[in-house]
Amino acid sequence: MTVPAIGTGRALTPAVPRPPIVDQGTHSYASCTVGTTLRPGDAISTSVVRSGSSYTLKVTDSTHPANSFTTTQACSGCANSSAEWIAEAPSGSSGVEPLSNFHSWTESGATVKAGSTSGVISSFTDDEITMIDSSGLTKALPGALNSSGNGFGVTRERSS
Repeated sequence: MTVPAIGTGRALTPAVPRPPIVDQGTHSYASCTVGTTLRPGDAISTSVVRSGSSYTLKVTDSTHPANSFTTTQACSGCANSSAEWIAEAPSGSSGVEPLSNFHSWTESGATVKAGSTSGVISSFTDDEITMIDSSGLTKALPGALNSSGNGFGVTRERSS
């Protein structure tokens, strides 16, 4: 799936069909600056756990532990129907910023538990999401799932 969005990666639909994701810059997402020492090769792990209408995000930077954090947010209107692994372009008060030159990054060990069903990405219907710019040119491109079905890579093609 290619959508005019600020993210690239994979979106899962664990048992609940839903329409394609389309975000043309009309949604507002919370952001968090995670320290200033993130470097290529750092080991980052994350988890999101839902409890009722609350979601707890935990980000652990094993290389620079001071960058680690946990936050809990409430969302009573959330659909609870997807899991996503996304690389996003930064945004600021003037809109979406140029994509950093990250070359590539790799996701591995991804798992989902939806009700009583759990598994890796390939256990569910998944959609690749390619980041494009306003002219339709590819900014970042997700790769195929790895042989374990629990990860993939993203390659930066251009900054804007």
